[in-house]
Amino acid sequence: MATLQRRPLSAMSRHPTAATLKVSALIVVLLALSGVLLAGSWGQRSHASQLLTVPWWLLTALFALSELIVLHIQVRREAQSISLSEIPLLLGLFFASSRVLLLSCVLGGAVVLLFHRRQAALKLIFNLSQMAAQVCVASTMFALLRPGSQTVGWKVCLAAYVSVGISSVVSGLATTLVIALSEGELRPFDLLREAATAALSSVAVVSVGLVAVYALSANASAAGPLTVCGFVLLVAYRAYATLSDRHLSLDRLHQFSQSITGAADVDEVLSAVLQQAKDILKADWAEVTVLASRADQAGRRTTVHVALDSAGQLIRSTSAPDDPRNPLHAAVARSGAPVLVSGQSHDERQVDFLRLHRFRDAMIAPLAGDGRMLGTLTVADRLGDVRRFDNADLTLLETVANHASVALKNGQLIDQLRHESLHDVLTGLPNREMLRQNLQESLQRLGSPAVPAVTVLLADLDRFKDVNDTMGHRSGDQLLIEVGRRLQVAAGPRATVARLGGDEFAILLQGPSTSAEATVIVKQLLRSLDEPVQVDGVAVKVRASTGIARAPEDSRDATELLRCADVAMYSAKRAGAGYRRYRRSMDTNSFERLQLLGELRAAIDNDQLVIHVQPKADVASGEIVGVEALVRWQHPERGILPPDTFIDLAEHNGLMPALTRTVLEQATRAAGQWHHTGEHLHIAVNVSPHSLTSGDLVAQVTDALHHSQLPPELLTLEITESTLMSDLTSATALLVELNGLGVRISVDDFGTGYSSLSYLKRLPVQEMKVDQSFVMNMATDLEDQVIARTIVGLGASLGLSVVAEGVEDQTSWDLLRDMGCPLLQGYHLSRPMPVEQFPAWLNHYRAGRDPQPSASLDHVITSRTTSEDTSDSAASKLSLLNS
Repeated sequence: MATLQRRPLSAMSRHPTAATLKVSALIVVLLALSGVLLAGSWGQRSHASQLLTVPWWLLTALFALSELIVLHIQVRREAQSISLSEIPLLLGLFFASSRVLLLSCVLGGAVVLLFHRRQAALKLIFNLSQMAAQVCVASTMFALLRPGSQTVGWKVCLAAYVSVGISSVVSGLATTLVIALSEGELRPFDLLREAATAALSSVAVVSVGLVAVYALSANASAAGPLTVCGFVLLVAYRAYATLSDRHLSLDRLHQFSQSITGAADVDEVLSAVLQQAKDILKADWAEVTVLASRADQAGRRTTVHVALDSAGQLIRSTSAPDDPRNPLHAAVARSGAPVLVSGQSHDERQVDFLRLHRFRDAMIAPLAGDGRMLGTLTVADRLGDVRRFDNADLTLLETVANHASVALKNGQLIDQLRHESLHDVLTGLPNREMLRQNLQESLQRLGSPAVPAVTVLLADLDRFKDVNDTMGHRSGDQLLIEVGRRLQVAAGPRATVARLGGDEFAILLQGPSTSAEATVIVKQLLRSLDEPVQVDGVAVKVRASTGIARAPEDSRDATELLRCADVAMYSAKRAGAGYRRYRRSMDTNSFERLQLLGELRAAIDNDQLVIHVQPKADVASGEIVGVEALVRWQHPERGILPPDTFIDLAEHNGLMPALTRTVLEQATRAAGQWHHTGEHLHIAVNVSPHSLTSGDLVAQVTDALHHSQLPPELLTLEITESTLMSDLTSATALLVELNGLGVRISVDDFGTGYSSLSYLKRLPVQEMKVDQSFVMNMATDLEDQVIARTIVGLGASLGLSVVAEGVEDQTSWDLLRDMGCPLLQGYHLSRPMPVEQFPAWLNHYRAGRDPQPSASLDHVITSRTTSEDTSDSAASKLSLLNS
């Protein structure tokens, strides 16, 4: 007979849920089943009852004994007990009436479950219900299957096997089903496994019971020897179970010693200690508590708690000395002796400890190091309800704690743990948790002479990802360390400079008293970043977008104040304004941005994304040789939206692969139509970093070329230099595969990254584009002219075609022609236009074009499509690296 021993069901009884109602319904079903079956066999007695009648009190005692002496099987988090109750059940079938059998089973089980295991009401009712159902099923089946003969022959034995086996399957299935209902997950395989296990285990137990039935049927005096034999077997089993459990504990201790010996850092040690403590002690919860021994720099004595969640991740938290969780930990550390924490204890600290944590039982052992007690190791809630922690478990925990103390005995490791809980590992600055604590303390003192106002600054580095992508994460880390140092120096000793994660920093100022003074400080902080940072010999220009929020004007709540600063920071980043003071109207903008994201998902599905094209011309002849496809959003309410309003949203929310697929399909379809009409024009499509690493770009290009029937040599994929250098090995393999399709590869925005130029000779690249930042002012800026001439010459030397973008006047066109630049594009030729307007524009252009490009083209160009935003390439550029 399987009884429920898992914890979730008792928790449900305290907190009624939908699962509780389902379990209650299952109880009703079991009781109804018992009533129906009982009605048909109420007065039945076994055929052997004239030989021997077992009194009710003896059957009750046997059922109680079988529930006390059980085989406990622990599988992960499940503790299920398999009892020997089939033996008294079998005896009752042969030597008692159905009524006596039922009452004895329920009464014996109730005494043990209620007074010994102290099960909660819902679990107790369920277990008694399934016991009653098992008895009724067995009685009914035995009454139907037993032969009319009074002899205990093989047919009677077969009836006993089948009856008890079916009743055991019903009991096991009910137990498995209620566990599934309590946890919200029902797996059919578990039901099949439980049915098979129950049937097989019943065969073994019934075989033993039939031996007793044969003996008692032959001679009632056999009860004495049977009792002695049963007692000896039970004692032997208990001895074996104890020895097996000790052997398992020793094996786990050995594994524990190996795991902490090989741990390399504090997190590995703590993870090993906590996980092994849970496994060895069969506990649901394990925690290391590091007690405060001295004050930190802010004058606080902080206690650190480190626990392990169900996913194996460390959970860190801190508490003040007066936290009600700490007195018991401190007492254990002072005494140096482990403590078994019980709800029946007369120690109020133990009772409060269990109540605060909602534990059933717990054990706490001290952790020693450097000749002093550093903290404690706690385990709580032994898995399953079949037993609680005892003195043997306490000794085992003390052994585990001693091993853990050896691993943690280095005092620097404990200090590191305490420090890391409040500081950023990379920069050494306070982390988000310490900033939150300091901010809350400042807000509590808000309005005092020392803290007239509280100002929070949130700074996010602009284009920091480009540094990581082009120079590697090690260089990015160096940059973050230097930025943190500069902000700390500029902010002064009274400010708290924290790193919140990634490239985001926060500065907490107690004051200044006015917004104007706060703005002055922000400007000082931003000026501290003006000087380029030297990273691996490269001068990197750093800019930051900063949001400002102040208490009490914006909020008096720490979380809300940080949110306000975050909103202001993103507003500054979008506007390129350097810094912004929080205004309530900015929240509307944030909401609109979220709303825009939802609309963008629908736009991709509903074909609202369209392409505009910008022509490319041969510099010498002025002939149009191709176009660049630029995505636009035909918004049903806002009209045409330029890419800078939604590309960033797509990149940060996983929409770039779908967006790239849409642009590729439209661009190749248009070029394919032109090709079939005799216009053999190239079309270029920009590929984002997300698309380059998504893994399906080759398939997208292949499908687009196949459906459009466009020759692959007429399609050019433009990839930025920083994208190539973020993972040169993977990029090379992908470009080789794309180039194998016949597609042309172009390096966009050339000259704006940090990379060496040597990669060009290794990559299957056919084209490079001179970034518009070097072309737009070329007529008036000699340095831009020299850079453009150098890139054109480099392309010619490498056998690459060169396209100059951003040509806005005839002077720049003439300079490019003198340099020998093959191709150009820009507003002087045409603004981007809807793709369907391009054929008409092309005819108009050819009709009005001079043999050589000149100012006479102005009347043609100015009549073309206007309404487009100029931000089709990067807004800010990085310095050119001399090769």
